[in-house]
Amino acid sequence: MGLFGAAHDARPHVTPLLFLAIVVVVGVPTVTLSLVRGFWAAVGWHFAWNLLLGPVFGLIVAGQEIFGWLDSSTSGAALWTGGLYGPEGSLTACLVNGGLFGWMLWQVLRKRLSLELYERA
Repeated sequence: MGLFGAAHDARPHVTPLLFLAIVVVVGVPTVTLSLVRGFWAAVGWHFAWNLLLGPVFGLIVAGQEIFGWLDSSTSGAALWTGGLYGPEGSLTACLVNGGLFGWMLWQVLRKRLSLELYERA
């Protein structure tokens, strides 16, 4: 996770909220890795995230403008839209990914608990 965050640190328009967003966004593939026990699921998650934001919707990805198939834009306060860094550095991304992270973490813990109960029997 540290290397992933450091890779995004060199990008333009980095804010403290961005670091929170990175921590939350990194949590989702990490829990995915634990759920499916496959490295490529976590890599695929990040690839799909960037593919949808940039080449599909045409939004800024990691501070870099990318041509997209759809011509989308964000408007509003930088806190909610991510400002010049893009939607992945926004409070919206933190909340959505935080909710997804929490749900997936609950699934992992529930799965482990059920395995422990099954092994005891």
